[in-house]
Amino acid sequence: MAVEIEFLTLFSKKRVRKDRYDRLEDFLTIPVRVTQGQIVAREIEAGTVHEDKKVGVRFTVPDDRETASYLADKLSMSDENPGDIVSQINGFLCVRDERLTVTRIFEVFADINSYSGNISEPLSIRIHGGISGGVKIRSNNDIEVLGLMENGEIHAGGNLLLKGGITGNGELTTACSGKDLYVKFVQQGKLESGGSITIDGPVMNSDLTAAKKITLRGNARLVGGVTMAKEEISTPQAGSEAATPTKIKLGKDPFLARRKKKREETLQNAQDILARNLGKIRIALNNLDGMPDFNPEDMLSYIFHMSDMAREGKKEGLSNDKAECFTQLGGYLLSAIYQKDQLKKIEADISSDESYDAPCENASLKALAIAHPGVTISIVNETITLDREYENIRFAIKNGRIKPTTLK
Repeated sequence: MAVEIEFLTLFSKKRVRKDRYDRLEDFLTIPVRVTQGQIVAREIEAGTVHEDKKVGVRFTVPDDRETASYLADKLSMSDENPGDIVSQINGFLCVRDERLTVTRIFEVFADINSYSGNISEPLSIRIHGGISGGVKIRSNNDIEVLGLMENGEIHAGGNLLLKGGITGNGELTTACSGKDLYVKFVQQGKLESGGSITIDGPVMNSDLTAAKKITLRGNARLVGGVTMAKEEISTPQAGSEAATPTKIKLGKDPFLARRKKKREETLQNAQDILARNLGKIRIALNNLDGMPDFNPEDMLSYIFHMSDMAREGKKEGLSNDKAECFTQLGGYLLSAIYQKDQLKKIEADISSDESYDAPCENASLKALAIAHPGVTISIVNETITLDREYENIRFAIKNGRIKPTTLK
């Protein structure tokens, strides 16, 4: 008897446009979230028509194989209802080596491209293939890519590992991490890290930006583009004999303007919310007679006064509209007290954050070799253009000027 595996999980219509497929990889291109005990699919007789006429996505099982042979880790056939395929854990249904499996993280065992589409996932992501087609991948946590990233955008709230490297192929490819970032090599890429960047291979015509340090290891070379870090940049080699413009900037927080703008927006938003609530309080007070003067600096005392009024029965003598207004006033006051506390916290956070705004006077560039044509070094507010080659060198601020010293 010919059988099919019918999937009960809802798939994106952008990715799954047919009812039947001969390969699991052709429709299960992106993992699907499942829960423990969930029936994700069922084995049915080929061509079965259900009473409700609904048809799930179906995979035809070859005559020489059994359904169970397509089930890998964390999936099993149900004992209670033979034919049901059940997930044993909370996780993601995906395809690995032509078999169905459930993984605990969002894990893709294939390439990500325009066919598979963009990915946005709060949990960590691991991609075993490469990335192309200008796709956008975003996670609130860590992202790991084992294959080559050709073009697209990646945003990781946590750490970002690009083990296959980046090549933009004529287009600037963007990779951003909230924490540390590792990449094998970079060609025509734009990298941003809220922590440090580590690279094991060449960096060609790329823009690198790190809140802390940038470290190139092994035989890596830094050629072209703009490289910025607050604390330190270390590279075996920088520049090229071809005089490719290579700009290196240190000492200042490269994200300072962006962070200041965000702080200002957060503060302004909190102030606006409080102002709107204070406006509601004044409107409510205008609709109530015999209320004491309102002092926005002592709203808690006003809450206590209103409580005394209610206890003394003064609220009972109000009309329905005014009684409702009295109740709303209490809610507005409580909200305003909370919002005022939040505003103080935001102001305190801003004050604390501003301590990091100061430049790093000890910032330095370390290199085993620098080919001088085209290399410009900026540290804090000082800039120099190299006029000769250097070996085993460290550039740092000394007596207000950028000075080279030999590395020991």
